[in-house]
Amino acid sequence: MTSSSLLKIGNPHRTAAMKIGIPIVVAGMSQGAGLLQWAVLLYPQGAGNSSDLYILQLAWGTLPTSIVVQGLLYPIWLRGRLMSSVITYTIVGSTSVLAGIAVVLSTVWFTTMRGAPTSWVQVGTVTTGAVILAMTTSIALAWAAVGKVVALSGLTLAPSLLSCLLLLFIGNTIDEKVLVLSLGWTTGNVVTLMVFLWNTKPESTTRQHAARSSSEEWSSGLGWYFARSATGYGAGAALQSAAAGLPPSQLTAIGVVQRVNSGFATMVTNTILPRYVNRNDNNMSRKAVYRYCTAVGLVSMMAGLTFAGVAVAAGWSDWARIVCLGCAWCAAATVNAAVQRVTLRDLPPAAFRWSVIGSICVATLVVFLATSGSLNLTYLLVCYVALEIFIASALSVEMRKFSLAFTNAVPVIVLSATGVLI
Repeated sequence: MTSSSLLKIGNPHRTAAMKIGIPIVVAGMSQGAGLLQWAVLLYPQGAGNSSDLYILQLAWGTLPTSIVVQGLLYPIWLRGRLMSSVITYTIVGSTSVLAGIAVVLSTVWFTTMRGAPTSWVQVGTVTTGAVILAMTTSIALAWAAVGKVVALSGLTLAPSLLSCLLLLFIGNTIDEKVLVLSLGWTTGNVVTLMVFLWNTKPESTTRQHAARSSSEEWSSGLGWYFARSATGYGAGAALQSAAAGLPPSQLTAIGVVQRVNSGFATMVTNTILPRYVNRNDNNMSRKAVYRYCTAVGLVSMMAGLTFAGVAVAAGWSDWARIVCLGCAWCAAATVNAAVQRVTLRDLPPAAFRWSVIGSICVATLVVFLATSGSLNLTYLLVCYVALEIFIASALSVEMRKFSLAFTNAVPVIVLSATGVLI
């Protein structure tokens, strides 16, 4: 464990719930409820400015947590480095405040781009939810660093279920439904935080682990971790921010596709991988991870081409394009998450220079397309795919896993090319 009380679980004994089966079921329920809430939200009126704003608020509101907690603190916890409770609480608390500020800034940006009226009740609700989500994410990732993944698997279960329940009975227009969704999401995050705190107890003593590198190497490593998370998650937020300039409802379409992709990646990556890649693992578990990456690429390619063929035959070319690019994005994102998890555990932090390079290049390309007026939904989806697969392939090469880089890239390239040419 660590000195931070965030890392201390009330029941230290290994239980059946900590095995792979239960976390997958919990994650499946969580992601399924998340998709269901979007189906209920968008049926039958479809998307609008309020749903686009909600998507952008979520993207910006989770950005500080992704950069600081997932990108910086999690590698520290994963490698067994300890820090005092005071430092941990200070970082997590500051990140939570920044998450709330980011939601407000995203609203200002959206209003500037669209000129659409804004519900400040929605802004206040999502801001509160983002602050609480930062806290729950920190606790869940801290537990995942020691291989305990149930909390991370069910992180969004309560918010999604409560949102679905409210949407079934309240709201007629899309604006009303988005407000109800935000209220359910925030209330669910409060419930999740209470459950997490109930199962957390402080640890009074501090135990230091043996350092795996010198202080100088570790300080340099923190810089690389921060650069990787800031550019990676920042590029993702930049892509969604650029989508605010697209016609109404397209930002929601991107958000739904992203939700499907993250749902699959989360269900597997956050439930299975921490069992194989944690501070107490061994290198024999890597073969299972690599086989999983190859299987994801091949299955995604077969599924994407099959569904796209059916859509084209039915005369739904636009849907075929989205299916192909969506499957390519799903495969690339899932593989990238797995490869990065192994890199965090095994490689020197400087290996993430490829993540920094790829993120900067893709973000720059999107800015160029947006300013030149050439950006559309297809190009934006291709940029999302490129961002994920470049990093995954580069890190695979860095690990000298050339066959892994090849088997990861080929299915994604085939799907992306098919989607663009349809």
